[in-house]
Amino acid sequence: MSFITSFKTAQQKFLRPLLYILVCAVAIYPLVPYPTYKYIALFVLATAIIRFIQEIETNFNQKVSSIEDRIKVIQSDVQGPNPPNWDNYTAAQNIILTDIYASFERGDDVKIDIIGVSARYSWRMAEDQLGPIIKKFDRRKLTVNVAVCTEEILLRWNLTSWREDMKRTIQGIKDFSSIHHEAVESGNLNINHFEFDTLPQWHGVMINEKTLYMGRTEWIFYADSPPAMKVGQCQYRKFEPSDRFGGEPRIKMFSNWMERLKKRSEEIRGE
Repeated sequence: MSFITSFKTAQQKFLRPLLYILVCAVAIYPLVPYPTYKYIALFVLATAIIRFIQEIETNFNQKVSSIEDRIKVIQSDVQGPNPPNWDNYTAAQNIILTDIYASFERGDDVKIDIIGVSARYSWRMAEDQLGPIIKKFDRRKLTVNVAVCTEEILLRWNLTSWREDMKRTIQGIKDFSSIHHEAVESGNLNINHFEFDTLPQWHGVMINEKTLYMGRTEWIFYADSPPAMKVGQCQYRKFEPSDRFGGEPRIKMFSNWMERLKKRSEEIRGE
């Protein structure tokens, strides 16, 4: 039991009865030598004192509870609480879309940076959900940068099914740009894809370099077949520059890697 809890318990047990006894003694004592009307006056005074003491006690308890709450917050900070998180990309998708929508509603242009392996989940979210948003906020600019692994690196790591997903993403980007060609021609929609020749240990979606949904990649091992990679099925965590979960350095790291992957894509293409 903490000191605060012990003190609080002690004062609740003993302070109130003691004060009541003292007040009653003061009120009852004058009954013998003085007239009845003085007793009534003292009784009213005693009642007022009791109410006053009760108010002091209530305020004291509230302050003690406030101190305890602050201690809990400090202890939580020291222990390093977890950021908002979701079991997989599908679970995080609605909140990601909500953040994108909110940025447009504030009147902001929006830039979405995606780092993935094949962007199977993140790009399809954009493909399936961003069309109506583009039409509603047709005066706002939307830029989507999608970085995925090259076909060669996926084959080298025996991720043959991921190669098809990667091709599907690249073709989907072309088709989406074609469907929304008017927004592309007006400069309000700009979609870019980049390819890099390594496997990322982490991935995610970043909105306006202010909000990052980051996941880690994992492996599943089998006795009679090549290891399988998990990306969109892994946990996603949300980071922001002002949070207390180390969000700012993670966002800077993601931006730093996105810039390098763009350069690497140019190097691979020989540009």
